[in-house]
Order: sequence, then structure tokens, then C-alpha cells
Amino acid sequence: MLAPVPSSAAAGFFDGLPRRGTVVDDVSYLVNRAGAGVAREPVATIRYLRVVLDPGTRDQTMDLWPEREMLLVQHASGERIAFERIVRPPRPRTPEDSQPRGRVGLEGAAVELFTRGEGAAPERGRPQVCAGSFTVLVAGGRDLSVAPEDLEAPTVREGIARFLDAALGENQRELVTRSVQIALRAGKTRALPLASLDILKTLFPGRPFDPWPEALVFDTSTKPALDPAQGEWRTVTEAPEMSPGPPLY
Repeated sequence: MLAPVPSSAAAGFFDGLPRRGTVVDDVSYLVNRAGAGVAREPVATIRYLRVVLDPGTRDQTMDLWPEREMLLVQHASGERIAFERIVRPPRPRTPEDSQPRGRVGLEGAAVELFTRGEGAAPERGRPQVCAGSFTVLVAGGRDLSVAPEDLEAPTVREGIARFLDAALGENQRELVTRSVQIALRAGKTRALPLASLDILKTLFPGRPFDPWPEALVFDTSTKPALDPAQGEWRTVTEAPEMSPGPPLY
């Protein structure tokens, strides 16, 4: 089902999520292209964060709290992008409320993925045509609702492609591809979790992403780590207040 309509998700992606959390995983690398001898050409800096979000109550153990994963990529050119995934989001008050699941944040734009209708009990009588769980893409003030089981349909994939073309410029889509290629190469070479890229399965259904075509060197960063709560990152993502489990800054 495809239904582009003016955005009904007036609440922002992070509005229903806890604002504080504890960092439990933190990995940073300097990404370089190897040159002659020991020469290095900077390509990007990457940082992966997994934050357990504090719900503000103690009626659940910490391993049941919501989690937020952030994969931050800052290119040598200065371009920034954040791939985010929400694990165990807070339960919606009603089946019609949306739950945040994934997000690609860029400077001045974002594509966000929600789920709606999960766990809704079917009503008695004749089934409703639009009943069931839906994935909702939100970008540029517009929504696109997609039934997950329809992602294989060519018309649905074409509708998603048109939606993204309207939401992101050519340079932004190219930045997504380039950043994913670096992350995939890091995942093959070093220990870098890639679950934050799960949103791509919905944004680009059926599209394969190849790792960066050249050999890259991933060095442990000696510089301050990318801080999503500071500077120009604040235009890309809205970071929670984070306390260190492992060292944060």
C-alpha cells in the first residue's frame, strides 16, 4: 500500500524516546586511503555508539530498556551523516501511534522510518482493508505508508524511489551510498557493528550495496571522537544526554 499524504507524524522521531542513556558500546576509526610507503590520505572519520536509554522508572531491568544505535560518518570533505536504529522503542499508547525504528540524518534533511499498528488485535467481523502493521517513511513533511509484505512489488519499490527522489537531492543520495560503502568496508576489516544500516532494506529494497572499491586503512583515532551532541552534528541528529559506561569522550 502506497499513500503519500501530508505528514501526520507531527511528533518528531525522538519525541517519545528517553532523553538520557548510558553508552555501552563505543568504537571510533580514522579512515584513510593508503598511499606509497606509509602515506595516508584521509577519507573519513566514523564512530559507532550504542546507548541504553533510561526510561526513568525501575519497573524493568536494563536489558529491556530501549536502545539507540548511532553510526556517525564525517567525510574529509566535511559532509556528515548519521544512520540510526531504535531497538525496543517504548510501547505505543494505542495501535495507531507510530514507533520510531530507523533514521538517516543529513545536514538539512532526514528520512525517518516508523512502524504503526504492530500488535494490534483484529476487530471482529469483516477484516479492514488497511488493517495490520505498516512501515511509515517520513521525509520533507510527507509520509509514505508501506505494508512490509509488499516490498517485493515493483510498483511499491518504484513509489519508494520516487519518494526518496523528492526528499533527497542527488548529492545527498550519493553521500548515503558513499558512506554505506565505507561502513561496509569497515565491517569487513574491523569490528564495526552495522545494524544501524538496517533501514536501507526499506529505503532501497532489493538494492545491493558494495563495500568501498579501494583498500582502506582503519586506524584507531587519537583525536576527540565525533560528538553528536556538539557543533554541526546538532543539525544532523538530536543526541540524548549520555553517561559513560565505557568512556564516552
